[in-house]
Amino acid sequence: MKTALRQMPASHTLRSPRRLRASLLAVAIIGVFLGCDSPPDSATITVSDSTGTRIVTYASLDDEAFPVIDLEPRVDTIGAAVGADEYLFRILFNVELVPQGIVTADLFNSELRLFDRSGRFVSSVGGRGEGPGEFQTLTWMRGRGDSLFYAWDQWGNRLNTVRLTEAGLTRESSVQGSWEPGYSPVGVFSPRRVALDNSPMVPIATSAGLQRFELVVSVMSLDADPSSKPLQDVAAVESALRYVSEDQRLVPVPFQSIPRYFFADGMMWLKDGVNGEFRRVRMDGALELVVRLPPGPPVTDQDIAAFRERNLRNVPDEEVPAARRRLAQVPSPSFFPPMGSMQLDDASGFVWVTPYPSGDEPVPWYLFDSLGCPVGRVTLPGTGSVLDIAGRRIAVRDQDEMDVERVLIHHLAGTPSDRVGSGVSACRR
Repeated sequence: MKTALRQMPASHTLRSPRRLRASLLAVAIIGVFLGCDSPPDSATITVSDSTGTRIVTYASLDDEAFPVIDLEPRVDTIGAAVGADEYLFRILFNVELVPQGIVTADLFNSELRLFDRSGRFVSSVGGRGEGPGEFQTLTWMRGRGDSLFYAWDQWGNRLNTVRLTEAGLTRESSVQGSWEPGYSPVGVFSPRRVALDNSPMVPIATSAGLQRFELVVSVMSLDADPSSKPLQDVAAVESALRYVSEDQRLVPVPFQSIPRYFFADGMMWLKDGVNGEFRRVRMDGALELVVRLPPGPPVTDQDIAAFRERNLRNVPDEEVPAARRRLAQVPSPSFFPPMGSMQLDDASGFVWVTPYPSGDEPVPWYLFDSLGCPVGRVTLPGTGSVLDIAGRRIAVRDQDEMDVERVLIHHLAGTPSDRVGSGVSACRR
């Protein structure tokens, strides 16, 4: 079954097998050579169905398909350079928007903190140390169902479970990790099941000089013996590293958009920046949805020159000539990657994708529904990184005039589902 919105050129007829492991290797290899070097087609949206996999292809992200979703004027700010220590962030790496307010995770303080909707500090758990509930180094935090939060102590090699109650955050349990070195949490499939990254770092040479490795995600049940093997592998994909190796040195590859995983309701969403796709995968590894985006704007000589100069800033003066030669030998793409960042809104089920930034101006976020159809677009002020989205709230990591980290919370003026783009009814068939 194929449905063409406006028109469907033959070049957009795709084939994709049901199992992700079998299909993604070929797609990724092709993407290295073709992913960012072909201009967009004239068609807007193409929908096809191949062996149980729904494929939605965009030739352009035009304004008609993605109407503007406005922001409310007010912006909530959490964090300050002066005042109580509870409001000072040093290395803020994640936040979770919850009905009560927001939960923050700071690497330097190794604490989880709860703030209410007005930005008032409520409670915290953790802190640096080796005692119960403490973290030697807090490096990962996610919330998922039943008001549970999971926090990973990298050097302590343990996973702490924290519960959010009406009174605040309380430590619930701790699981000592006994997995092989290299495992680390990457997401939460459901309560008591945590996804782990157990990627074997296996370089694969390509004619473009890139190295590749396989990303593998497994799911661990926290109710089972923590020394047991992961329940099952749910996905694997070949993906390009951001660096090439030459003369035992690492050289950055221009404008690479690295993969990321997102999880909701027993599903995994994969952002594949190399091929300009995001995908929905079931827990058994079956590929259900592929959304393919058009290439970004052309890469100019000025873009390449600016990239090289940025990567020479911290190179010792005596090594600059050699480093400049190595950078000049790295292949440069003709187009910017189709996407830079991606977020999953658990509350609405929408996928948020932003193009790879090709300048200093803010770039819009494009919203897609669970079928890969267009919903709308939102442009956030500034260039801070989005940490979490929940319903009509968007949490952004920002810095004040003293370069101290803080969280800005923007609010959508309306519900995105009220402003769907053109052609959505046909896309959803």
